Amino acid sequence: MTVQIVNIKVNAIAVLEGRRSIDHAKVSELVESVKSIGLLHPITIDKNNILVAGLHRLEAFKRLGFDEIECVVLDCNALHIELAGIDENLVRHNLDPIQMGELANRRDEILDALGLRANQSNKGKSTGAETAPVKTTADIAKEIGTTERVLQENKQLARNLVQEAKRAVQEKEIPKKDALEISRLEPKQQREVIAKGDKKAIVAAVKKIHTKVREKKENATKHEDNATQSCKQPDGLYSVIIIDPNSDMYDSEEELFALKIPAATDCHLWLWARHKHLPFALSVIEGWGFKYDSTFVWHKTGIDAVRGLHRNCEFAVYARRGNPQFDCEAEFPMCFVAPSIGDQEKPLEFYRDIRLATGGARLIMFDNRNIDGFDTDCGKNTGE
Repeated sequence: MTVQIVNIKVNAIAVLEGRRSIDHAKVSELVESVKSIGLLHPITIDKNNILVAGLHRLEAFKRLGFDEIECVVLDCNALHIELAGIDENLVRHNLDPIQMGELANRRDEILDALGLRANQSNKGKSTGAETAPVKTTADIAKEIGTTERVLQENKQLARNLVQEAKRAVQEKEIPKKDALEISRLEPKQQREVIAKGDKKAIVAAVKKIHTKVREKKENATKHEDNATQSCKQPDGLYSVIIIDPNSDMYDSEEELFALKIPAATDCHLWLWARHKHLPFALSVIEGWGFKYDSTFVWHKTGIDAVRGLHRNCEFAVYARRGNPQFDCEAEFPMCFVAPSIGDQEKPLEFYRDIRLATGGARLIMFDNRNIDGFDTDCGKNTGE
């Protein structure tokens, strides 16, 4: 995308239908500001003189009777234009958290489509003198006058709340902390709690659900802490198996294919794999008699950014045998964020979530750490 800054006739700039309505009080403020110190920021148009950003500044110039206005002219496609409009709307101060989150999520979609999210570590730097910089989430948050964490929470609300819940949160002015709790519920539960009617009843229903889930987790943890050999089944088979081979083991494909998997009739299985090992991981789980289901993603933090491909994630390929079940009330995200803690060790948060979301005997292979709720004594069990 290239840009140029020129003066354009005010009456030559087209404003398409469907834009947000004009805030006349804001326009009046801009009129006085322009009279006093001039135009601080040019408006943005495309190469066809269609307004992209700066509706209130343009209206102020019209009220003042000015003939021309300074414009940033974008030579770009429709997605770049939409991105510029979103960036302008995000800095408005009268957006509620859900509206802000919807715009921010759409912004991420556009950056993905344009192939720009991989370059966010450049923090808006240009790659050439005429290339328009792309603002990062941190940049946008700073302009809004908030934090990146708050903006991420708003994105969660917009992404996870069902439409009925969004309307209830907005119309009943439910506090954000309670709205976040609603967003963590399953869609069916969200609809059930908002059906309670008034704000007080909705908030009470949400707290009741989360209290129940928390108590269940606490009881499960106490049971595991007090149990002796609680994960062992009499026949030595496991309902949950996590396999974490190192790179050398992946290089020895025959050894992995021959691995004995002590799986119960109904069994969850996760196989850790890095990018280059994914094709073989998908092949070997079928050889073990499991059916591929999905892939969990560990987003590693604390890794220095590098130019080119930034391999800051690792994968746990999930497969099933029979019909194993999850605890539907447990939170178990398929994409999770945790610090990188070593060349081989995987985050304890992942194992905690598996422990809370599954029942039966659990086994970790090729990880000698003592992790609550898991056996690790089969790490050398091969097909020899």
